[in-house]
Amino acid sequence: MTSFMAVEPPTAGRVTLHTTVGDISVELWSGKKEAPLACRNFVQLCLEGYYDGHIFHRIVKDFIAQTGDPTGTGQGGESIFDEPFADEFSPRLRFNRRGLVGMANPGTRDTNLSQFFVTMDKADELTGKHTLFGRLYGDTLYNVLRLNELELEEGTERPVYPPRIRSVTVDDNPFDDIVPRITASERREQEKARLASRQSKKGSNRKGTKNAGLLSFEEEAQPAAAPRGPKTLSAHDVLDDKRLSSRIVDDRAMHIPQLPDTDTSRPVKRKIASPVPEPVQPKRAAPKPKEPSPDASAKVQAQIEKVQAEMRRMKDRKADQAAEAARAQTKAKASLLAAEREKYAHKRKIGKKLEDRALGASLNDFDQLLRTKVKEVKQQQPAADSHTNPEDNLEEDVDETDLTWLGHTLKFRKDATLDRSLKAEYEAVDPLNRKGITLEEAQQEATRQARIKQREAGPRKA
Repeated sequence: MTSFMAVEPPTAGRVTLHTTVGDISVELWSGKKEAPLACRNFVQLCLEGYYDGHIFHRIVKDFIAQTGDPTGTGQGGESIFDEPFADEFSPRLRFNRRGLVGMANPGTRDTNLSQFFVTMDKADELTGKHTLFGRLYGDTLYNVLRLNELELEEGTERPVYPPRIRSVTVDDNPFDDIVPRITASERREQEKARLASRQSKKGSNRKGTKNAGLLSFEEEAQPAAAPRGPKTLSAHDVLDDKRLSSRIVDDRAMHIPQLPDTDTSRPVKRKIASPVPEPVQPKRAAPKPKEPSPDASAKVQAQIEKVQAEMRRMKDRKADQAAEAARAQTKAKASLLAAEREKYAHKRKIGKKLEDRALGASLNDFDQLLRTKVKEVKQQQPAADSHTNPEDNLEEDVDETDLTWLGHTLKFRKDATLDRSLKAEYEAVDPLNRKGITLEEAQQEATRQARIKQREAGPRKA
């Protein structure tokens, strides 16, 4: 709902309906670009107490709950403009959820009066056909959803026990210029007077009845005899049949046989007939249960074992099918994983080839650049003396962007022998040597000792 409210325009004005199912708070879109006419009509009717006592005469489950008709039939209603007013639509207002309040009409455009409805679910089909002028506020939405649980008359949309609007409170009036034509208290007084006059008319129309328990010394007027209806015709008058006689027969002239005189002073004894005994129906003896023969019991046992074996086979078959399905699912997952791995390896191989190609191209470009620079430097550099010291040609300020050094050739002097006097500077001294002599001195001492031993040994014999 928060996303809807971010798109919908802000509300201005609030009205609370006090009903038999709880309070219903309605926020109004009374802005000039939303529904100013519908909101003005609704607020003024609430201030005048017009909706007090109205019932929810129509409830469509999971759709809408409709009220606002003083007759309770869905055919009545009025507006403050003394005529139906026009529809109002806004592109930012849609019947896209429950808890929205709209004007009811008979199905044609610009025929709004006083009836309105509350949505109990999403109703996109009402957008663009009915004016949307309010939304429910707070937890009062759950009181409206209780209407969705009411019992309806069979085949209709009318509740068996319709809820009623007891009174209406305007919490925030967005229109300061509204002047009610009548107040709510005055309307209630008018309704009470109208109801009293209606009851008095009903009482005067009732006919008075005579109370026989009271004495009266005046002659009371006898009620006039009710006029008789048309004479009833018989079959003699209607049918043209010669066998039927239309003459009236006087049965008084007929001879009636006289019964013998009886003495009425003596009571007549009447014989009471004894009840006739009911015929006794013979009862059949209940047949004795036959004991099953050994062959029959064996057949039954064989059938039971057969059914049990079939059930075991079915159970095993189901287990095999479940295992096969699990294996197929595992195989499918494995094949999918293998396919993904192969796809990844293929992409990686292609990427590696591309990287290798790019690296080779870069190396070739670098090698070509080196060769080009070397040729350029050799062409620009004059022939130098082979005995010239290359250190004399070095410049103090070196340009880092200068690539002429790539064409230099490393040259050495022919008499590049190490000076005897400088040899000691490159001597390696063993720190573990306790005598404190250099390595060269140690070598000389070793050579000298070897010569002494050779002399002492003398010349060898052939």
